[in-house]
Order: sequence, then structure tokens, then C-alpha cells
Amino acid sequence: MQDLIKECEAELNAVISPAYVYKVFIIEAMTENSVKLKDCPFILRGYDIAVHLKNSQKAILLGVTIGAGVDALIRKMQIENMAKAVIIDGLAAEAIERLCDSFQTREQGSLGAYAPQKALPRFSPGYGDFPIEAQKDFQNVLNLHKAIGVSVSDTMLLTPSKSVTAVLPVNSSELFQTH
Repeated sequence: MQDLIKECEAELNAVISPAYVYKVFIIEAMTENSVKLKDCPFILRGYDIAVHLKNSQKAILLGVTIGAGVDALIRKMQIENMAKAVIIDGLAAEAIERLCDSFQTREQGSLGAYAPQKALPRFSPGYGDFPIEAQKDFQNVLNLHKAIGVSVSDTMLLTPSKSVTAVLPVNSSELFQTH
């Protein structure tokens, strides 16, 4: 089993193409059920996202992917070797989470937002009452397709499938550049 996992890991590593894009926004106004970001064309809606950003001065909108090659590899393995497909899918899920964690540790930390061990969790569309339809807003604001090759389907799924959009709270009072 260990040999099979190592083989799958090597195949996955050969096709991973990690990328991310983000923008930092000042929180302009907040109600119990919404958050208005300065110079952002949409409002973050939902009680849960408002609670998540309650003590923040800023918010980072983030898009992350490990690339379309991963989806192609998983589809190929679903035809050739279902055991490998399942293992690669699991490894890819872990890879996208690690990439998100890496962003929080490296980029969010370098922005002066938090010490890496104190980074607050990311919050994605579809969590709690934060509408999944916000995926389309993220797509437009971050220009996901052009920036990192991520699209949002009519059913609000991200393509490539191992992609994430999220909001991260920022409590630092330092000024940030948008990326």
C-alpha cells in the first residue's frame, strides 16, 4: 500500500500547478447579516460570515487552485485504475488544503495580519449561511479565470475541482496592497 501511495503521489506531483490570487479590502460597514467591503462590488451576506469577520478591520478574498492537470489525472485513473483514482483524489484534497494553509502562513503572515500560529480560519461560500452563489462574485472580483484558470459552473462548483475560494479576516491596522 505504501508503494502505491508513493507512486500516486509522484504522479500527482508531476501535474500539480499551484496558483492563487487575492485582494485585501477594508471592512466599511457591518450588520448582523452582512459585511460591506470598501471598493468591492458585492456585499458578503449571511450571519455566519458577519460573525467570522466581527473583530476584523479588513478581509482578504482568496482564490486557490492546484490546477486542471489534477482533474485530468483523476479522470484518467478512474478509467485505468480506480484504486489509484481514489488515492490521488485524497492526496489532491490534502494538497489544496496545504496550499491554502501555506497562503495563510506565508502571505497573510507577511502582510502583518497574524503570527502564523494565530491565523484565523478561512471561510468559504457555502459554509453556514454564506451563500454558495458568492462563488460568482469571487470569480468576478478576483478575475479567477484569467488569474489562475478557475471557473464557476452554473451550479456554483469550481473547475478545476481542487480549487477554493475563501474570506480571511485581517485584524492588523497596517496598510495592505491588493494583489
